Amino acid sequence: MSAFQSGLPYMLFLFFFALFMAISGRYISRFSLKLIIFVGGLWVGIGWILSGIFKSINVIAITYGIIAGSGVGIVYGVPISVISKWFPDKRGLAMGLVISGFGLSPLLLHP
Repeated sequence: MSAFQSGLPYMLFLFFFALFMAISGRYISRFSLKLIIFVGGLWVGIGWILSGIFKSINVIAITYGIIAGSGVGIVYGVPISVISKWFPDKRGLAMGLVISGFGLSPLLLHP
């Protein structure tokens, strides 16, 4: 397996995360936050479960990279939207802490 192949699932994950974050941002005000979290969480769960079942790097690129990455992108905007409403006077600090927590999550999830 090449270095490109081993990095492909994560590259796809980041691409689809960013893509679906931009797409789902339009729907946060239109739909219930619970519905958005449910749909995104379902996508993430399906992607992770399927990634655990299959061993082919190409299939993992689809299940983890595309499916799970899309789900995380769908869900990501919800806490940003909520935290900015909860802490209007300290919006920057609150959002910075939430985003930092998201950025540091690979330390826990990498195994």
